[in-house]
Amino acid sequence: MAYIMLGILAGIIMPVQTGINTNLRRRFGSPFIAAEISFTVGFIFMVLVFLFQKDGSAAISFRDLQGQPLWMWAGGVLGMIVLTGNILLLPKIGRVQTVVFPVFGLIISGLILDHFAIFGAVHKPVTFVRAAGAFLAFAGVVLITAVKNRNTGKTAADNGVWLWRLFGIFVGMCSGTQIAVNSALAGLLGSSLKSAHFAFGFEMVVMGAYVLISRQKIRPERTGRWPWWIWIGGILGVGYIVFTVRISSVLGTGFTAVLSLVGQMIAGILIDQFGFLNMPKKPVKPLCVCGIIVMLVGAALIKMT
Repeated sequence: MAYIMLGILAGIIMPVQTGINTNLRRRFGSPFIAAEISFTVGFIFMVLVFLFQKDGSAAISFRDLQGQPLWMWAGGVLGMIVLTGNILLLPKIGRVQTVVFPVFGLIISGLILDHFAIFGAVHKPVTFVRAAGAFLAFAGVVLITAVKNRNTGKTAADNGVWLWRLFGIFVGMCSGTQIAVNSALAGLLGSSLKSAHFAFGFEMVVMGAYVLISRQKIRPERTGRWPWWIWIGGILGVGYIVFTVRISSVLGTGFTAVLSLVGQMIAGILIDQFGFLNMPKKPVKPLCVCGIIVMLVGAALIKMT
């Protein structure tokens, strides 16, 4: 039961982290600077954690990575896409859809990874039940989208919102692939903490280089007092990686993904409904909740069969 609750908590972390980093973007005026701060905080937090480990178990030997396939290095790149992508998505399509469309992408990537046994995933061919689950997940997305378009009175063509929704699906596919890559890396290094440390270090260096090369400037969109929690997005990101890798080793990747989806949906609805983390209140309609439930049923069919 403890692992089940921890899996749901891991899912809750994702929307909360996105909300926090969105506030950070408002303070600095750049999603890339916000992402770099988040990666740096996460990396420093991991260093502090390792300083308390006196047995040397925190050390990462790059000799372990010699001769390994290049995709072992991809977790950091995928993490940058996921974190920065979520920051970009939220003001464009709203909190619930910033969860829903990446979740749909996560489902798609899970089907592909399992069917072709990519990145060390256990081979699970697409069966009738899994295909039915994918159909239900798609039906849930359509239902939620229809509700959102009806509430705004706009069509998708009015503001190019479908381009952002497709980008959200891509972000979700990157998220699913990142989980698989980080799990494989954790198995190689023998520690989920080492996997998270490696990923955050890579992300910090690469994103920092991009910020410098592209000459990102600080243009605050909001002034005033800075809440203390605005800096902890990176720490939450570390928690997500460590939790999902460790839980999947006990409950399996499929069940872990379902628990994460439940947590993401819960957090997305609550943040929209009550305006947590300085987000505008956007009451969630009952029909939208029905769409989310349909998506979760579809995800469960896919991941637990």
